[in-house]
Amino acid sequence: MAHPCWLYAVDPGDGQLVLRWTPAPEADAAYWAQRGAVRLVWARRPVTAREAWEAVQGQEAAAFPADGARWLAVTGPLPVSEKAPAGLRGAGGFRDARAARLARLAGRLAELLAGRSLLWVELVALADRRAGADLWREAAEAARGDGEGTAAARGARGRPAPARNAAPRRGRGDAVGAVQWAARRPLLAAAWRMSPRERLLLGAVQWLVLEGRAELVPGVVHGAVPTRGWTGKLARLFRLAPDARPAGRCLRCGEEAALQETTACASCGAARCTYCARCLAMGKSRACALLVRVAAPALGPVREAGVPAARLLSPAQAEAARAAREAAEAALAALRVRAQEEGDGANRMRSGGRRRSGFVPGSHRPPASRELLLWAVCGAGKTEMVYPAIAEVLRGGGRVLVATPRRDVVLELVPRLARDFAGVRVVGQYGGSPETWASGDIVVATTHQCLRWRRAFALAVVDEVDAFPFHHDPMLPRAVAQALAPGGCVLYLSATPPGDLLARARRGEVSVVRVPVRHHGYPLPEPCLVRASRLLRRVRAGRPVPEVLDRVGATLAAGRRLFCFVPRVEDVAVVVAYLRRFAAERRWPVALPHGIDGTHAADPRRGAVVRAFREGTVRVVVTTTILERGVTVPQADCLVLAADHAVFDEAALVQIAGRVGRAADDPTGRVWFVAERPTAAQRRARAHIRAMNRLARRYRSGT
Repeated sequence: MAHPCWLYAVDPGDGQLVLRWTPAPEADAAYWAQRGAVRLVWARRPVTAREAWEAVQGQEAAAFPADGARWLAVTGPLPVSEKAPAGLRGAGGFRDARAARLARLAGRLAELLAGRSLLWVELVALADRRAGADLWREAAEAARGDGEGTAAARGARGRPAPARNAAPRRGRGDAVGAVQWAARRPLLAAAWRMSPRERLLLGAVQWLVLEGRAELVPGVVHGAVPTRGWTGKLARLFRLAPDARPAGRCLRCGEEAALQETTACASCGAARCTYCARCLAMGKSRACALLVRVAAPALGPVREAGVPAARLLSPAQAEAARAAREAAEAALAALRVRAQEEGDGANRMRSGGRRRSGFVPGSHRPPASRELLLWAVCGAGKTEMVYPAIAEVLRGGGRVLVATPRRDVVLELVPRLARDFAGVRVVGQYGGSPETWASGDIVVATTHQCLRWRRAFALAVVDEVDAFPFHHDPMLPRAVAQALAPGGCVLYLSATPPGDLLARARRGEVSVVRVPVRHHGYPLPEPCLVRASRLLRRVRAGRPVPEVLDRVGATLAAGRRLFCFVPRVEDVAVVVAYLRRFAAERRWPVALPHGIDGTHAADPRRGAVVRAFREGTVRVVVTTTILERGVTVPQADCLVLAADHAVFDEAALVQIAGRVGRAADDPTGRVWFVAERPTAAQRRARAHIRAMNRLARRYRSGT
């Protein structure tokens, strides 16, 4: 059994038994002994995390009389006993010194993991890799404080201590007597596989749970998800059927449809153990795995953070920035009220009362928030528009999440924000990032990384909300929603907002500010539709295509750089070789071979190629739609090869055209859609750009 857990009931002194579960019974016994609890009633055998959690959650509102009769009825096949489980360990009982060590380690853990949502294996990896030295040193000191020759130390080496069967004392000191009696019992057999440091780490996590500063839940739960008035809203937000009654749910990503059952689980030994296939790339969330969710304070200490003085906003930008700042101010006010309410009820969990954290079993409802859509053309300076809101949240003591679907955007935004917000810690998180486990005042992360955060941020800025995969995967909006503190603010940034978000805006659920003007006031470059017969066949055969070669040569002769977009990954290498060949034949002013290069999503050289393109070492970059958004390169033109391919829809073509003319010192440029035939997507993209330019002219003229 992986992570064996125990059900027990505790009487904190008011005559009512409160049902609880724990994977670290020694921590619970030490905690309640320190609190002076009157009585502990334990189940006679360990259970899985899922079984224990579901038993407790199903009876969350129940009050149990002192005789334990209702508790016996609730647990059903799980018999109970006055005796503590055999897993409690430690010679001589749980002294106050051990409780103090656990509390000290728990405080260090709470500081390190504030706002985090991690599987137990990830938590151990974090302690090993990052927190390492300090956290493990404290755990080792706590272990030595209990004595190297104790039953716990011997049990960790596989030699259990002898059992003692003395019954606990009766009377008001029953809890202390039970603890002293159980301390002489052998360890749980399954717990021998954990090192002493890991057992202490688990005990510290459970200490945080008892203090109400963390949640410990299984990765996947079963049973019908309760449906209430918010079901219809969820159906609109996440495309769920209103009458759906799923049989299980992943508590990390909220997925209900992608749950799968293995034939056998190597971790718990069960013949059928459910895991979540949706968030499998972030580590396997299973029914037998523990998920640790540590609470974060809604607001921290006030900081000094200002908007960089050099960032002068245009009138259109200033209007959008004002709306974003007002939304942030409203969120801060709501968070202050919530912090006051949580402070008033902070002792409820410590005294054994029921939890009132707003967590509903089976719920993945987004927290109530203020939502604002900044609908701005490409190159309007959307990042600068949200600077005042970011500064307001930082000054108010909150943290900021900037979520984007693309790793390239993370790599571009981290140094930019670190430069503009001096003295504020900015971290970037994506797959393989060295800062995956770091915490900062501003966290720039891909949307998948948001699954590792929970209720941690006062402000979430979702960049390119219409981009793949954010718009196409309901798990990612849920991930951003769970990372946001209840009452926080969400800012959506997009030049081509998706239809469902616009529909919510029309219903008044999302506020909208539209910015049709680029920050330098110049219009968007309008694309030119170029026809070329048998285009890709001629390129693959190495035959000259003047419609392509003439435009590439003209761009290089003008001293500019060129984005060359292709529809498929396998086209990248073909087009790179094709352009290098004709560059030598036509003597283009470019250094070969490195002056013409290519990259795509799976390319390990991707970051280096993009950096070289920004610096000018690479003059022509052949790429897929992976670079259609969030990448700013000065003095660049765009050419879309095979623009009639299905991958180039209207939104993609508009975003590609937006790569041109973004800088104030180079506000113009050229965009070519080269295809065998013009498509409806090409025409709509050009019409979209023309319509935004007309709107911009009316905005500038005041009409």
